[in-house]
This record gives sequence, structure tokens and C-alpha cells, in this order.
Amino acid sequence: MFDWVKKFLTGSPSQPQETALNASAESSDAAGFSDSDSLFDDDFASTTTLQFASAWDVADRYLRDNPAPTPYTMHALIDAGAANLLDASELLDACQKIADHGYQFPINGVLLNDLSESDLLRFVHWQAQVGVAKESYANELKIRELIEMFRASQ
Repeated sequence: MFDWVKKFLTGSPSQPQETALNASAESSDAAGFSDSDSLFDDDFASTTTLQFASAWDVADRYLRDNPAPTPYTMHALIDAGAANLLDASELLDACQKIADHGYQFPINGVLLNDLSESDLLRFVHWQAQVGVAKESYANELKIRELIEMFRASQ
């Protein structure tokens, strides 16, 4: 979870990680894969790969990537990996951990009031897929329009 701290303190990745990376690179070369393989060049691999995150991972990335409070809290939350959470309670746990560090609760109050806990996680997944613009959070009316767009897409 705190690999970035280890890298910062030691200046390089740990030996087991380096060995594992070299071994995987050698095995992919032996299998006939190269960096120019079309699977790795297009977006297919990035959209079909499952990634999972924990509340701690999301909170850690959010705090690391936003050393000062940000007005774009939902976008920063998604950039931190909230769309990779599997459970709605983990989303709220991550937000609480962020708020415990003196930041604003990342999920807007309108969203908290209008969407159920499970809808919040689906909303985060939807927003990550659609790529909602930061201007969509300019005021309450725009946020409500965003909620309606989300509900219409379900």
C-alpha cells in the first residue's frame, strides 16, 4: 500500500519487485510478445483489465496527489481509483478517511442526499466511464442534471 514511501526512502524499487519484473519481461519475450503487440497498443487491454482498490488505497492516492485541498473533489476521487472499489461502503470509508485528514468530504452533499449508497458507487463507475467535465459540478442545478443523466443511462 505504501510502495511510494519505500521508493522515496530507498530510491529504488525493492529487490523482489525488480526480480519479478525482470522475470515477467523475460517470459513475455519468450512467449513472442513485444511492446509493439497490438493488444498493448490499443485501449482494449485497459478497458478489459479488472483493477481493484481498497478504501485505504484510494484515500492514500487522493491525499498524495492533492497535497492541498482541491475544489474538484469528485474528479480527484476518481483519479485516485474510486471507480475500482467493489463495495459502496468502501467508497464512503475512503471519503471519511480523506475528511479525517482535514479535507472536504469528496462527495457533494447533493449527491449524498439524492443517491443511495449503492447508487453512489454506480455513479462513480458511470462518471469514470463517461468522463464528466469538471464544470458539471459548478452549482446544484448542474449536479442535479448530472444525476438525471446518470439515472437515464441506467
